[in-house]
Amino acid sequence: TESTIKSIFHHNYEYTFHSGRNIESDISKQIQITKPSIESRKIKLIEFNENILRKAMNRISFYHFNNLVLFFPEIESRSEFIRSKRYLHGITITIYNQDNESIEFSNDTKLTITTSVLNEIANKMNARVIIP
Repeated sequence: TESTIKSIFHHNYEYTFHSGRNIESDISKQIQITKPSIESRKIKLIEFNENILRKAMNRISFYHFNNLVLFFPEIESRSEFIRSKRYLHGITITIYNQDNESIEFSNDTKLTITTSVLNEIANKMNARVIIP
């Protein structure tokens, strides 16, 4: 339904880099975990580059065109699905980085983040939508 699409595609997703250091205390000989300050950055998924989106989509069967049209019969191409604000173009991600460094991403990291978010969306769609 339209409300399901809006709740899934106009949603702020979150992704966190897990970090922290294990420090062994000389006094207690116990391992302590320090919690560094957390930097965050909010971006549109489409900012990662359409080629990265396509590569992530190719890894997840939900995003193969023959499956997408079962869920979204009105779309004419995967490009439309990527570029339309109704779908992937409307997705925002808040990325948390527990390292105290500026947030810049390699293409491999962008692909990992994109794949994670797309998997979450596919799982939500599969759980909420019944194909007629």
